[in-house]
Amino acid sequence: MSFSVRPFLSHLLGVAVVIAIATAGNPSLQALELPPLPELPTLVKLLAPDPVALAPNSTAAFTLVRSGNTATEVKVDLLIGGSAVNGTDYDALSSPVTIPAGVSAVDILVRPLATARPSIHNQTVQLQLVTNALYAVETRKPVTVTIIQELFNHYLPTVAITVPTSGAVVKGPVIVVTAEASDAQDGISSVSFFAGDALLGVASNAPYSIHWTNSVGAKSYALFAKAVDGIGQVGLSAVVNVTVTNSRASVVLTEPVSGAVVHPGPVTLVATATAPAEGGAITEVEFFANGRLLGSVANSPYLLVWPDAPPGRYELEARAVGIFGELGESPSVRLIVSNSAPVVAVTDPLPGTVFSVTNKISFTASAIDGDGTVVRVRFYLDQHLIGESTHAPFSAEWKSPTFGEHLIVARATDNHGVSTSSSGVKFRVTSAAPSVTLTAPLNNSVVTLPAKVSISAAVTPGDGSIVKVNFWANRQLIGTATKAPYMIEWAKPTVGQYVIDAHVQDSYGVVSLSPPILITIKSAP
Repeated sequence: MSFSVRPFLSHLLGVAVVIAIATAGNPSLQALELPPLPELPTLVKLLAPDPVALAPNSTAAFTLVRSGNTATEVKVDLLIGGSAVNGTDYDALSSPVTIPAGVSAVDILVRPLATARPSIHNQTVQLQLVTNALYAVETRKPVTVTIIQELFNHYLPTVAITVPTSGAVVKGPVIVVTAEASDAQDGISSVSFFAGDALLGVASNAPYSIHWTNSVGAKSYALFAKAVDGIGQVGLSAVVNVTVTNSRASVVLTEPVSGAVVHPGPVTLVATATAPAEGGAITEVEFFANGRLLGSVANSPYLLVWPDAPPGRYELEARAVGIFGELGESPSVRLIVSNSAPVVAVTDPLPGTVFSVTNKISFTASAIDGDGTVVRVRFYLDQHLIGESTHAPFSAEWKSPTFGEHLIVARATDNHGVSTSSSGVKFRVTSAAPSVTLTAPLNNSVVTLPAKVSISAAVTPGDGSIVKVNFWANRQLIGTATKAPYMIEWAKPTVGQYVIDAHVQDSYGVVSLSPPILITIKSAP
């Protein structure tokens, strides 16, 4: 029978490892000695167990700590920094620092010098581990201690309440109180807030602010703040006097009603306002349209006339101010100021009128505005402005007409700047009009019934062709001829005197009148 003992590793560092082997037929043991296992590396870390030195009488301390083998000394390299000057503001430190054999830790003292430079600021000393082949470092992050300049510690922290301001009227029951505090040397540890002798709250971090939750309305308070710095010194703020009200003035707009639609111009605003339940009085009511102040009224009834409300949509509000400065705001009221556009029409010329190119042409328009006034009417000929009129009758003149067909449009503008245009009117300008002359009967003729009365005319065309000739007796149409010879038989005339004339019209619609004649019709004797 044979057996073997498997190799095993010793947990003892630096000790030879023995392997025992037994075999059948040779029960003797053979001992084999192996080399020692390598040692684990030394791990070094840097601490600051005493991080504050009070100049010039006390020290601060860093501590170098190693783990692992302590059988030999180890030299640790350091970077030395901070705002304090090595060897000037404190006893000089050097690098490397030796951790002796058999020792796990050493202290590095920071001892402020009595001959250090004067300073109103605290100073720092920083050490940072540097690695080398003899050890490893736990962290390379710098470690800091502070030298407090005791000589200048009479500089107290400063503090001031910034919200609310002195004399303010604030609404409770929850009020935010805020302060600014500083201490360039020792920092701020806390800011406490007081109303008289009563502590309201404490803030430890900037911004230094508390919520004052137990304020009582209709009462005045003297607020102050107390700041404590990093070494326990105290600074007090100036007193801030405030008045607390736990209710608001109330106000309601009663006129106009919400959703009202009015025309541009004066608009009357009416509000009712009530002082807070805790007492006091209303000092004024302010009126706003879309956030813009329209005016204020100091006494009831609170009525304001908005003198010239322009067209648009508005959110109206009223704000009541109480005797302690407390505010009350009304629900908003919607108002629409609507402006109807003016109505305008070209009245002269009529559509289709034909003018001679040799004559000036006058244009006339009528314009009205239902909720304002018409401030001007402009006339556009073929889209070009040719004239403007600012009062009725609204008219313009075309002094040099040109041949052809044209379009005239009038555009009216009201006192709120709203404009509208008329329908266009077409007319024509010709270079020559037709002419007509009565040829029979002769002027001052006497016709005895039952004779027929024949009336004829001679026509000369203009630019257009002749369309018709109308014959008139005492302004009554008695017949029409549409082709040459232009004549009619007057059917059933009656006894009397008549003014006869003829009107000729051409294909452009141009109408010309003949010189009139006078005839007498008598009955048979």
